[in-house]
Amino acid sequence: MALNRRNNGGMPRRLAVIFSLAGLAFCLVAALGLAEHLCATSGCALYADWTLWGLSLWWWGVGGFALLAVTALVSPPAALALGGAAVLADAALLAVMAFMAPCLNCLIAGAVFFLVWCCLVLAVRPRGSVAVLAVLWLVALSPNLVALAGDGGGWAIYGNAENAATRVYFSPSCPACRRAVFTLGALSPSGVAYIPVSEAPQDVDRLMALHQDILAGMPFLDAFRRAVAPDFQPGDQGFWRRLRYRALLAYNHAVFRRMGGRAVPYIASVGLRPLPGLAPGLALPVPPPGEPRPQPAPQAAPEPEAPPATAP
Repeated sequence: MALNRRNNGGMPRRLAVIFSLAGLAFCLVAALGLAEHLCATSGCALYADWTLWGLSLWWWGVGGFALLAVTALVSPPAALALGGAAVLADAALLAVMAFMAPCLNCLIAGAVFFLVWCCLVLAVRPRGSVAVLAVLWLVALSPNLVALAGDGGGWAIYGNAENAATRVYFSPSCPACRRAVFTLGALSPSGVAYIPVSEAPQDVDRLMALHQDILAGMPFLDAFRRAVAPDFQPGDQGFWRRLRYRALLAYNHAVFRRMGGRAVPYIASVGLRPLPGLAPGLALPVPPPGEPRPQPAPQAAPEPEAPPATAP
């Protein structure tokens, strides 16, 4: 019976070790400050400086996942208890985030802790009920998922989505979007956040190239013109980088749908400084790039006022 139980727990235990190592790597990358671009929510910057006894929460995550990986190999029951404590602590952090702001990277790390714990439950098969802890964690997770879809205005490929007076939701494969971006970029170089929404398969490659050119220091309109050129050729971006951009675009799509957007370009004016002539949700009637723009009619010179009449 013991041999059969050990064989049944072999695969879940190996999965617990694999997930623990994956969580360790993710927390290490975040602790070194290399995962900031992955996180597109406002809570990431809010919790970046949080520490426990002088140590960043990410380094606690590195230690926790390392301890789980070793303990799962040596003593799965002890690893199950350790994983339960980690899930309980993460549920408390999720409850705090539910009242403040969601953090995408924190949710990823917490989900990996939960996966490791579930694998250990399958490996050990404890006699007591574990449903209470699972329900507690899921209840704490739910409001964060709801807030995640509505956090900010989305990931801006250029500009600040939180502070910009105008947000432009666009797709590089949309001709009207290209005209709107070129015109807005010329009218108001600052104060506009450009938020991409993928509508065609090649949009991902174009947006990746656009973002990398911007990070390299190229002016936004020049980078955009290069990304939407008819002879654009996508380069080899790699699986993980492509996966990251797909996740960011999926997040933008969720935000766009939550706002009630149905088609791009979608221009939203927020705050007290909207651009002249912009109505929320309406695209600008702009001419294609290169076409002459209509010039305002010259105003007639005011007629000189008659001198005041003098009494005889």
